[in-house]
Amino acid sequence: MKKESPMWHSVGILAGVVILIVAFTRGWLMSALLLIAACTWGAWLLSTQRPPASKRRSVRRPRAADTAPAPAEGQDAAATNTLLLLHVNQRITEMLHAAFPNVTWKWCVKNPLRLILKGGVGRIRVYGVEGFEYADIAIETTGKVNCNMLRMVPLSAAQASELQDFTQTVISAEQLNAGPDPKIWYEESGRKTLEQVVNDLNSRGHHSLTINEDGSIHISGEDSQDDAATASLAGFPPSKKWSELVDLFTEDGLNATLNQDAIELTW
Repeated sequence: MKKESPMWHSVGILAGVVILIVAFTRGWLMSALLLIAACTWGAWLLSTQRPPASKRRSVRRPRAADTAPAPAEGQDAAATNTLLLLHVNQRITEMLHAAFPNVTWKWCVKNPLRLILKGGVGRIRVYGVEGFEYADIAIETTGKVNCNMLRMVPLSAAQASELQDFTQTVISAEQLNAGPDPKIWYEESGRKTLEQVVNDLNSRGHHSLTINEDGSIHISGEDSQDDAATASLAGFPPSKKWSELVDLFTEDGLNATLNQDAIELTW
C-alpha cells in the first residue's frame, strides 16, 4: 500500500475545515475563520516541508580575498635573497672605505648570492685604489666577512729581486689600516663581549673597568693582587683609533675616559 503524503493529508484536513466554516458561519465571522485557517495551514506547510539546513545548498558569493591572485611562487624568497645580497655588499663597502675612502667595486663571481649562502672566497674588482686591482672576499658560514687586497703582477716581469715584494701583494685591509676599523670590530665582536663583561661586573657591584692596549680588561679591587685579566677583547683596535671607540661606547650608554695606555669605562 502506497504511503500517503503528509502534504496531501493536510490539504484534506484544510478542505474539511473550510466546508465546516462555510456551512455553519456567515458574514465577517466566516471570512475571519477562513483567513485564520489558510494562514495556519500555510505556516504548517512551510515549517514541515522545508528541507533541513544540512541538505540545502548555499550559494556564497566569492569574497575579494578568495578571488585575489596568489603571490607568485618564490617571490618572497627572491626579495629576501636580494636584501641579503645588499646587506653583505654594504658590509664589504664599509670595510673597504675604512682603508680607501674613494673605493668602488663590483663582483667578479657569477653568483655572489650562492657564495654568501654557502660560504667561501670570491673575488671582486676594485676601482679608485692605487696599487690594487682586486680583492678576495672570504665569507664564513658564521657570518664573518674578511677582505684581502690583491695586486696583479705578471710572472714574466717578476725578477728574483722582486719576488719578495710579490709575495707581499696579498695584504689584508686590517694590515693596510694598521688595525681593524673600530666600528666594524665593535659590531662584529666587541659589543657582545663587552656587554657580557659589564653585565657580570654590574651584577657583582662593580661600576668601572679598564681596557688596556692589548685588549685585556682589569677591574680595581678584585684582581689587584693578581696580574691576570678579568677578560680580554680579541682584535682590540690600536690606541690611535680609540677616539672612535669612545664615541661607540658613549652611544651604548658607557662613560669612556682616554688615558695614555688604557681606556676607563664607567656606568
